[in-house]
Amino acid sequence: MIDLRSFDPLNTTIYMAGTLSKSIGDLTELLYIRLPAWKKITGKIPNAIARLQHLDTLDLSQNDFIGKMPSWITRLSKLRILRMGGNRLRGIIPPAITTLTNLDTLELEENRITGTIPQAMGNLSRLVMLRLNNNLLYGSLPESIGSIQTLFLLDASHNALVGKIPSSYGNLPELAFLSLNNNKLACTIPSSLGRLSRLAALHLEDNQLKGYIPASLGNISGLGDLDLSRNFLEGPIPTSFTLLTQLGTLKVSGNRLTNPLPSLRLLPSFLDLSYNEFKLGNYIPTWIMNASFGFEISLAGCGIDTGLEDWKPRAAQFFTSVDLSANNISGSAVEFFATMTFLSHANLSNNQLKYDFSIGVNFSRLLQTLDLHSNQLYGSIPSSIGTLTDLKTLDLSKNGLTGKIPTEMLNLTNLSQLNVSYNHLCGEIPQGKPLNGFPVSSYSHNKCLCGLPLGPC
Repeated sequence: MIDLRSFDPLNTTIYMAGTLSKSIGDLTELLYIRLPAWKKITGKIPNAIARLQHLDTLDLSQNDFIGKMPSWITRLSKLRILRMGGNRLRGIIPPAITTLTNLDTLELEENRITGTIPQAMGNLSRLVMLRLNNNLLYGSLPESIGSIQTLFLLDASHNALVGKIPSSYGNLPELAFLSLNNNKLACTIPSSLGRLSRLAALHLEDNQLKGYIPASLGNISGLGDLDLSRNFLEGPIPTSFTLLTQLGTLKVSGNRLTNPLPSLRLLPSFLDLSYNEFKLGNYIPTWIMNASFGFEISLAGCGIDTGLEDWKPRAAQFFTSVDLSANNISGSAVEFFATMTFLSHANLSNNQLKYDFSIGVNFSRLLQTLDLHSNQLYGSIPSSIGTLTDLKTLDLSKNGLTGKIPTEMLNLTNLSQLNVSYNHLCGEIPQGKPLNGFPVSSYSHNKCLCGLPLGPC
């Protein structure tokens, strides 16, 4: 055994460099080679490893190996675990890899592997983990994978795969995690996926999926994470989703989904319904408003037409992120911010908010993003905004703000994005970082602002 695993793979200052010597092939009794997560081990993987006919485990993941995906791997007939993810390997997956019938773990993710997934992948009948994500793979998903009765995780996301999701994938009794997102799959979601009784996470976002969401997905009682965002799905969310009592994440943004919304029994901790064809009007569903818990919610572009004073969810104090942008919400945001104790990201842009921004708004001290652009705010920017020292993004553009930019904003040392353009601000921009490090566009189209990065006063 050679076992030199990095004890702290998340620490980027800890690494082991160099190349892997070909003399490793002389250790013919080796069963295990584990050298993962050292980040700076580079060079080609020595062909001499092919001489290690007893090898059970080869783990070279999360390093900097280069060269083609080694074809000699297929000569290691006893190999059970093969991990080469997180390197710079290129070339194709050797079709003969499907003869390594002892494999239970095959992880080739985060490389530069091209070509297609071998269609005979189903021959790996003992496979539990299959990670092919973040490569340059194209072609179709092999139908034969649906015959691997032991498969627990399948991740082929972030490739260029086309075609359909094989209906045979609904025959995988142990499958708990299925990620096919960020491909070019253009099909309907097969209703057979509703038979995956152990599925906990389903990620199909960023494809070209079409048609209705199959009602059968409501049969997956343990489903906790569902992301169907940015596809071409249409129709309503199935009423069968009321059965998904374990659903912690539901993201369906950027589709063509329509009313009515189902009455979910519990508010998912992470809910994103934004930019569909929902028309919520002045009625926000009671299962959202009456929920006692929630972290992140996005109802951007959901056709909400009400006053912000009516936004009174019971879970307000627990929300960390709220996006109500691109609606027709009016009124004041003073009470909204006062009730959001742990809010770190707030987007109320592109609405009809109209109130005096200079009054004492009680922002959460945890706020990192504040986006109020394209409303009708008036008054001055309050000096208290300088106390939001975690703030990274501030957008107050396209409002009716007047007065000076407060010098207290120089305290916002973490601010990386600022936009106060298209207001009626006047006076000298407080000089110093971060304010004079932003481009002219951050301050343009005001009444009489001056000082860096604008012209002198």
